[in-house]
Amino acid sequence: MTMPGARIARWAASAFVVFALSAHAEEARFLTETPADFTAEGTVSFYNRANLYEYIDGQAVFYNSYGFVRLEHGVYKKGDDSYVVDVYELGSPLSSFGAYRQQREDEAKPLVGAGVEGAIIDYLTVFYKDKFYVEIIPQKGGDLPAMESLAKWLDSRLPGAKGLPPELSLFPPEG
Repeated sequence: MTMPGARIARWAASAFVVFALSAHAEEARFLTETPADFTAEGTVSFYNRANLYEYIDGQAVFYNSYGFVRLEHGVYKKGDDSYVVDVYELGSPLSSFGAYRQQREDEAKPLVGAGVEGAIIDYLTVFYKDKFYVEIIPQKGGDLPAMESLAKWLDSRLPGAKGLPPELSLFPPEG
């Protein structure tokens, strides 16, 4: 006869092994290489609906409301600055459009050449493409050409269409 404590210990050990193996089984899909003139800092991290709060506690609900699926998180360095790169996979192109429109800064300049729409300001670069929403956050000053370069590099790596979500065609073209 097995003692209840021993069964619980075996179960906990088995669960830990399964969790550890599944955590290491995840692989980067978009942040698999390092862009020219940058170096990678550390390894790529991954988050899903169950653990997104560990990375962005206060905003996990925001992304989950857009059908959050997965986040690839990496850090790249160029010169003296590091850039946090977050690629959010959301539920649909309409979801990534919504996340982008809510997160972009009103005073940001348009970012041309990355995603369907993008915006860039010295402390944040954002864009969306298909069901992906991307944020690039400098850890110091924010070198706009470096952030733009990272955005264009990421755009080339993300699959999907570069068009407005089809649901937006229900609205009049002007206004």
